[in-house]
Amino acid sequence: MAYLIPVLYRKRRYPPEVTPEVEEVPAHFDSKIIRTTMKYSLHTDYSFEKRRFSSPACEGLLSLREAVDHRGVPKLWFNENWASDFVKFILKYVGNWEPPQIIEIHPPYSDYKDLSGFIELYSKFEDEMLSNFPETSILIENRYGSHYSKRGSKFVVSTADDLNELAKLIFSNNLKLRIALDVPQLFSAHGLTARTFFSKNKISNCLEKLRPIRHYILSIHLYGWRKRPHLGTLDSYLIGFESKVKEYFLNMLYSLFNDSIKRYFVPEVNSSSSDLQSIVRDLITAGFKFISHKEIL
Repeated sequence: MAYLIPVLYRKRRYPPEVTPEVEEVPAHFDSKIIRTTMKYSLHTDYSFEKRRFSSPACEGLLSLREAVDHRGVPKLWFNENWASDFVKFILKYVGNWEPPQIIEIHPPYSDYKDLSGFIELYSKFEDEMLSNFPETSILIENRYGSHYSKRGSKFVVSTADDLNELAKLIFSNNLKLRIALDVPQLFSAHGLTARTFFSKNKISNCLEKLRPIRHYILSIHLYGWRKRPHLGTLDSYLIGFESKVKEYFLNMLYSLFNDSIKRYFVPEVNSSSSDLQSIVRDLITAGFKFISHKEIL
């Protein structure tokens, strides 16, 4: 069975039979305060656009403010001082709240840090972060696409090969870090978008590369694409010259995660609740079972 724990995203409503008990909370460098009445997942800065570092939690943390490109886009995991200040940022941001269920982080760019260099910085971050929040899971999301100005640079965790190399480093360094798989960003990194059309063979090749490391994947991000990402349903996103491409994708996704591991599901849908409900019902039809967060405790 493939199990999913629903996460509330931007107050979008799930179908009535699915009740989220965990909410995603923004924790980027311009975020103000935590606003939730639920257990929560902190979504830290994903280095897409310029930040003003207006979050009160950034006060006094010069390493975060100074690590930007000329457009003001943050350079994540820039050096040891940055990693140390990032811990302080999270602790200040959480403040007196209960610790988060999840801290979701994002990778650096290749022009100043390779994957091994990131892991070296991350290892110290993990030790310090988990000494404060021992029950919190730390997940890293694969990334693709940004306003970052350095031509030719890319996120060091972007493709399926990157994720496989990351898993090897997690194992060899005995880390607790796990993966939040953003499926549309993974597809984009492999040249698969709503603009280029999908093929069953390309979907299969992309997802099958993850099968050896699927036990490292503890969260799945999914959304539609209508003119741009995060809008619409899977019907407006998974378009191809072959018939039933959407159904093929859903069956492949189910096969990949049909291992009884309980994973979080983050529907990054910025359009209507009905679009989210369409995606959730597609997953249920494919065999996924949505479960309560309490069932993992």
